[in-house]
Amino acid sequence: MIKIVKWVNIALAVITLLSYLAPNINPEKFWPAAMFGLIFPVLVILNLLFILFWVFNKNMLVLISLATVVIGFNSVKGVINFGSKNQRTTGKSITVGTYNIEGLMRLNPKSKEYRNLSKDDLKEFFDKNKIPDVICFQEITTNNRKTLQSILDLPYFYQHTSLNTCIFSKYPITDSGSIVFSKSYNSAVWVDIEINGKKIRVFDFHLQSNTVKNLTEKTLSSEELQARKKYSSIRKIFSRIKHATDLRVNQAKQVKALIRKSPYPVLVCGDMNDTAQSYVYATISDGLKDSFKESAFGFGSTYNGKLPFLRIDYIFTSEEMSVLSHKVERVIFSDHNPVFSTISLN
Repeated sequence: MIKIVKWVNIALAVITLLSYLAPNINPEKFWPAAMFGLIFPVLVILNLLFILFWVFNKNMLVLISLATVVIGFNSVKGVINFGSKNQRTTGKSITVGTYNIEGLMRLNPKSKEYRNLSKDDLKEFFDKNKIPDVICFQEITTNNRKTLQSILDLPYFYQHTSLNTCIFSKYPITDSGSIVFSKSYNSAVWVDIEINGKKIRVFDFHLQSNTVKNLTEKTLSSEELQARKKYSSIRKIFSRIKHATDLRVNQAKQVKALIRKSPYPVLVCGDMNDTAQSYVYATISDGLKDSFKESAFGFGSTYNGKLPFLRIDYIFTSEEMSVLSHKVERVIFSDHNPVFSTISLN
């Protein structure tokens, strides 16, 4: 038995080591690399479980997964972090949020996603958690925006009329812009805001989804499906992931180009639909701080669905800013959890 477990552990270690290369491989050239990024959170969890297993059995084979985790420790911190850094701050601090609200379908009695929730429940949530100074929403319609305007005490907003991304701000917006991604319903917007005489540029992005949620959940839960049908479903899942990944890579490059052109320090928020062990993440996060890696403790999963451990919603800052806190609120208003962070502008 121990011999079988050992070889399973070795195989897991090899796959995990290969997954460390995923952020450096453009999926447009070799798309299977994207799969390593998607499964990376599960690989991390399995390695941690193997460490506990070998420690419990007092076996030196613990070194297999322990060495694997240590080698890729910075990558592992994209899934589970171990506390905040000591941050020195001298400037104004603001609270920032990002939230994919899934069109507030869980508040709509006419929607199949309805969860017996109301506008009052959403208002109570924001009141209890203190409405942030700046918050970025994804999958937000014009009607959703009007609902949120009646809830949030934030007088300024920017939402391109044809886009599903919107930024609310406590501070005046002095300029704004947007990207409409081709061959996609996804988008990005940005605004310039002025805080105590200092301007910053805030980006809100929503990158292409894999569109496999329903298909994956059906495939995983349908025991009665014939093997041939399951194989067909799995092929469809991979095909959709490949197509979506190509779109996401192109979208990430467009967002990064705009970030680099910013004349001001930046806050970059949004739903990436990809993990921190991905080429897309590496593209957008280059030269920026990840609020989770800077200041979180524990698991950072933000996806509120059946696929576990996925952190796909992010807050990034310019290097000159300091991240004072990061938290994910576990609520059921959407298939995503909202992310909040306190940022010192320094």
